[in-house]
Amino acid sequence: MKFRYHVLIVEIFLIIGWATGQVPNGGFETWNNGEPVGWITSNSAPTFINVTQNTESHNGSYAVHGEIVNVMGIYNVSPQLWSGNDDVPGIPVDRKYSAVRGFYKFTSVAGDSFVVIVAIASPGGPSGFGLFIGKEDVTTYTEFVVPIEYFSEEIPDTAVIHMTIDPIINGNLGSTFDVDDIEFVDANDVVEGPSFLPRQYRLEQNFPNPFNPSTVIIYSIANETNVRLSIYDILGREVSVLMNQRQAPGRYKVFWDASGFSSGIFFYRLQTENYSAMNKMVMMK
Repeated sequence: MKFRYHVLIVEIFLIIGWATGQVPNGGFETWNNGEPVGWITSNSAPTFINVTQNTESHNGSYAVHGEIVNVMGIYNVSPQLWSGNDDVPGIPVDRKYSAVRGFYKFTSVAGDSFVVIVAIASPGGPSGFGLFIGKEDVTTYTEFVVPIEYFSEEIPDTAVIHMTIDPIINGNLGSTFDVDDIEFVDANDVVEGPSFLPRQYRLEQNFPNPFNPSTVIIYSIANETNVRLSIYDILGREVSVLMNQRQAPGRYKVFWDASGFSSGIFFYRLQTENYSAMNKMVMMK
């Protein structure tokens, strides 16, 4: 499976340079002739249509729905979505976003997977990559996060977000996804703002865990307070400080890029004026 994705990424990078940043129409509110504006779909009317508008959304009025369909009784075709316009995948970006996130529902038949690929390019060529694979059924809109790993010092200028069901050909009828609210995020973005006021402090388990090399840490604070979020190695040495400032009540998300560290067990500690908690996580390269 990894080989197939690597081939797909090469194909994306071959065309990404032709494209010139928040995700346009990331909430799938705008449609034209049955197609989501700002996105390229696998629809090939009148032969088949496997990407459609859905009124059951996470936010707003609409989401996008994808399902595997049969073509002429011969083979099954998975839905595909690429960010971009005029049949050219790619949207402009002007900095190194930490991740892409969104909300999805998924019905899996016989092991089919929901896949999100993020391919980043700079003027000099490919410069970043992210991958999310969901294998389980998800019956209510659930957040997914695609951490982006960069392998170039250049500032990126183009990003492609590709969503599909694996396998692309001859998957299983009945496998479907619904997606809404796709966006780029920077480290330390607030997950939920003033409209969401936690009643208690909480440090959640990082995701994914184990991870390589990036992971997401989410925590909630109930009152305005000084917040320090630190990473410790197995010997108890503080190796990174992800947050050290005063924050308003809310639920926060922080990304940790551990590409400069060796595989092993780490601990992350949240400390405020009234609360302290620590969890364990594992990096496996």
